[in-house]
Amino acid sequence: MTDAQRAAEREIRAARARSNAAIARRDPDASVAEMAPDALVIASSGALVPNRAAMRDAFAHAFAETGFISFVRTPERLEISANAETAAEEGRWRSLWEPAAAGRERSGPYLARWTCRDGRWAIQSEVFIPV
Repeated sequence: MTDAQRAAEREIRAARARSNAAIARRDPDASVAEMAPDALVIASSGALVPNRAAMRDAFAHAFAETGFISFVRTPERLEISANAETAAEEGRWRSLWEPAAAGRERSGPYLARWTCRDGRWAIQSEVFIPV
């Protein structure tokens, strides 16, 4: 792995940690700060979230739900391109609402594509698969 790839991995992991922390604080603006404006998300429901603004609204809606507890993405593997301009992140996600016994806990694998634009890493797309 090159120095640029190692630096990219550190930056992406830090960005993911910031995003998870923002979700834990229920801050919809900070929750999407690591996303490109034109980022695409396929939610665990299969719904397409077409951009960062729509994802911000989805987070705001979830945070307003009385039973919302958490949503966390845990990276398990990062693969950085040779030119350190794009990266694939694989991991596990988990969401939880109260009461969990009512089927409000979901989890599964996810895949995120990161791109580096103007020296800044941003999420370009994410897919969440419930299993």
